[in-house]
Amino acid sequence: MSRRKLGRFCLGVSMLIAALGAVGCAGVLSSTPEQLVAARAKERWDHLIAGVNEWPKAYDLIEPSYRNTRSYKDYVDGFVGKVAWRKVEVLNVKCEPETCQVRLAVTAKLPFAGSEVTTGLDETWLLSDGNWYYHKPD
Repeated sequence: MSRRKLGRFCLGVSMLIAALGAVGCAGVLSSTPEQLVAARAKERWDHLIAGVNEWPKAYDLIEPSYRNTRSYKDYVDGFVGKVAWRKVEVLNVKCEPETCQVRLAVTAKLPFAGSEVTTGLDETWLLSDGNWYYHKPD
């Protein structure tokens, strides 16, 4: 392949990558609050289910005001040894301009029970500095 053809090929590939990147960003920007919050709620629970090495990532999805007043250790001490989460499903998300209510189905194995239990769980998510965060009740 000549240098000229190689240059055109590289330019074409570069333009294609740029176009795909722009489409990807547009897709994120055009997501509804419900879609964004559903994805973040699922992400948070996936981190919790993955285990202790992923829990800091779940902590990062909690509203900044909580993280400013409570340490990661305080957060983890609230649930260590109490439950083993197995799976989560986002059932419904309803949003207002700066708050969303999320309904989840969470499956867990309780230490005192021999089998897994699935239960409904409601969460509140708040918009803060352009991002959605889980509101951890006190």
